[in-house]
Amino acid sequence: MAETKSTSAAAPQGNSATPGKKMSKMEAVRRALRKLGRDAKPLPLQAHIKKEFGIDMSTDHISTYKGDIARKKAKRFAAKRAAKAAGAAPTMTEHAKPAGKGAVSYHLEDVLTAKELLERVGAERLRTLINGLAK
Repeated sequence: MAETKSTSAAAPQGNSATPGKKMSKMEAVRRALRKLGRDAKPLPLQAHIKKEFGIDMSTDHISTYKGDIARKKAKRFAAKRAAKAAGAAPTMTEHAKPAGKGAVSYHLEDVLTAKELLERVGAERLRTLINGLAK
């Protein structure tokens, strides 16, 4: 559809993705939002898009694209959160990822072995053994 892409021959092309190719209106709105912030209103976005990319867009059109961009971003964020939540608990056959520098990855079998050793030799002797191995 001719409505989705629009630049004139005299329009500034230095900011487009590739020289000589037309920038989509959606991409122009994305770039304007990156520059002006996600809370920017349609009127300042319209002026920025016209000045920087030479694309004429109505404020309603900009508002629609802004909503589409926000919905897609929210959907990606929700999908990442769901994937992270689903894989957060370690199982008997896999290690949990360390949380950061100095974090320990616990495997269920390792925890059970440590507990057995604690019961067998006692807390003080196990502490002495661990301190000796840490040196």
